[in-house]
Amino acid sequence: MQDAEPLPPPQPSLTTQTYRLPRELLRPAYQEISRETLQAVDPDLGDVDDIEIEYLRDAFEDIGPALYRTLASVVADPPKESLPKELVISVTDQGDFPAPTHLLAVYGSPSPAASSSSKDVAAETPRQVTLIPVHAVVLTIYCARLPPLIPTPASQERTPTYKVPVQPLCLPSPTTFPLLSSFLYTKRSSHLLKSLLPTPPPPTLTSTEGGPSESRTQHLSAFAATLASTYTAQALLRHIHTTHGLWQNACVLGVHDDGLWEVLELVWEVLLTAMAISAGTPDLMVKRLTPPPPEQEREQEEGEQGDAPDAEQAGSATASESGTPAPT
Repeated sequence: MQDAEPLPPPQPSLTTQTYRLPRELLRPAYQEISRETLQAVDPDLGDVDDIEIEYLRDAFEDIGPALYRTLASVVADPPKESLPKELVISVTDQGDFPAPTHLLAVYGSPSPAASSSSKDVAAETPRQVTLIPVHAVVLTIYCARLPPLIPTPASQERTPTYKVPVQPLCLPSPTTFPLLSSFLYTKRSSHLLKSLLPTPPPPTLTSTEGGPSESRTQHLSAFAATLASTYTAQALLRHIHTTHGLWQNACVLGVHDDGLWEVLELVWEVLLTAMAISAGTPDLMVKRLTPPPPEQEREQEEGEQGDAPDAEQAGSATASESGTPAPT
């Protein structure tokens, strides 16, 4: 009987990296919808005012889910070698609603490492592009900074196939654009929350009924503690990365929808609190709900006088994990 072979030497562990995350996801400066962009989508929309745009948004909230279902039934066969200017699509479940007007060719900016590489290597690496069908008017009424879209015919007869323009669109986070597109069509906050968090939040966090801020903080901290004890730091960072990417896209496209931002702000606070608890530093995020004893309060005041954090430290939270890409 042969002796058992010795175990291989342990592999070196991944280096631990530190990531500095923004304490809050700030909303972009408000920007009105471009009348020129609206007119390019539909000549009749060039003279609408802000009130009429709100009316359009209300109208599309009613039909948005049905329009979104048509996107799921789009079939296309793009060429593999190059990106065409137009592409023929078929819509298998259109119903009584218009077909998509464009195919967005969504891609990301090259990373700094790729930009610094040689041109030969860059030329050999194909850029990843994802084709996403959209209705131009839906994106236009929500995205104030959307680049002008290629004009399309005002109306197309209902046919088995449609020829639509292919519109390149560079975004900071191409992989999270479908989440943004889905929300703008359906306005389903609950669906977006489930997509951004490892597990759905309790109703106490998503209720529209106003409650004491201390009660909300308690519920948020309890939910974050559950996430911290259930999921690894690496899993939490993946969700942080997704949420940060969606935030970047919303800023670049100029989306000012309150429902979207309420979800992003809640998810970000939950995830950073869970990460702080997981790292053993809950005080970075969890607010004290009861005043400290007088003795402890005096000790804290004396310590704060000589150890005040700078603005950068106060505005960021730090997370550590091995080998997980950092949000930028």
